[in-house]
Amino acid sequence: MDSILELTEIWLDGGPGPIGPRVNALLNSTLARDAVAFNGGGGVSANAVRWCGTEGGSPQGYPNVWSTACCGWCPDGSGRGCPPNATNAAWYPSGVDFTLQLGDRWFYTPGDGIHSLDDLKDVYHKSVGANGHLEIDFAIDRTGSIDPVHAARYKEFGDWIRACYGTPFASSTLTGGASAVTITVPAGQVFDRVMLEEDVTNGHTVAAYDVSYQSQSGASWVRFSSGQPIGSKRIDLGSVTRASAVRFTVLGTFGLTPTVKVSLFKPCE
Repeated sequence: MDSILELTEIWLDGGPGPIGPRVNALLNSTLARDAVAFNGGGGVSANAVRWCGTEGGSPQGYPNVWSTACCGWCPDGSGRGCPPNATNAAWYPSGVDFTLQLGDRWFYTPGDGIHSLDDLKDVYHKSVGANGHLEIDFAIDRTGSIDPVHAARYKEFGDWIRACYGTPFASSTLTGGASAVTITVPAGQVFDRVMLEEDVTNGHTVAAYDVSYQSQSGASWVRFSSGQPIGSKRIDLGSVTRASAVRFTVLGTFGLTPTVKVSLFKPCE
């Protein structure tokens, strides 16, 4: 029975306000103690996720979105986060809430249009692909079900994610205190996106990084992308590239040993 009653998320719209201590006591005395708390920072929950600062699908600070923040519950305008070495920084990952229906409508409205698959791809790259956690709504219709048109778009979106990012054609992991890792690109293969996944067990470890490629053996290295935070996942998009090798280099750390998985993906529509 407990497994049926367990909650996965508590949504504190606009933050807990002055009743934060009472909300904390309630969470810790119920099956919600292990649930993620959206806007649950400032000591309200040990599993807090902060609002990214917009419901438009592009988090504040994009593309450099930190999983640490220097605010309590992060009101409007403070969703971008801050580096982990900043004063008062605490682990507070970015949640990106977005509606399938156009016009930022969270409740089902018959006849409303919905976002195209291209819209959802863009939001995916700006949220999941930028160290954010995408929460897309399910607007239940007047019968208690999902509108068939909505269901078809959700499936289309899921099918695209699995087809595009299900399996990389090449990958490697930087470990053991190394500052760089090189991936050999199979002959004839091209890529236009690189996925980086950081082990965040100890928080952010990478302060800055570079991804470069060699067009052929012995050729000079050419920059494909660069950035600051990686976090749980970062997807760097670029032009279709033919290369013999790709090199990921850590340009700075926060004094911790990084572990980063680097994956290459072919172009996908």
